[in-house]
Amino acid sequence: MQFAGVSIGVAVLASIAGNALWNRRSRLLPLTLVGQMILFETLFALLYGFAWEQRLPQPLEVAAFGLVTLSVLTCIAAHRKPPQPAHGAAATTLA
Repeated sequence: MQFAGVSIGVAVLASIAGNALWNRRSRLLPLTLVGQMILFETLFALLYGFAWEQRLPQPLEVAAFGLVTLSVLTCIAAHRKPPQPAHGAAATTLA
């Protein structure tokens, strides 16, 4: 009974905290990046799956997840704001 109570308590707390964090992050990110947050969910699901099956990922599985990760990183890089010039610094323009 104690194990069941602790499991239910952790599940409910994790669900509430996870939902709150998801809502906060999805409001702060650009719309095109919200779906990319699923990357970590996918990563941990794969890790749990490989642990359950007691095996390492196959090379094709590693490559597939590497490409998904690369797509997320390039998307983040594309949405990164350019650095702002220092206050009072002379503005430079390219001709």
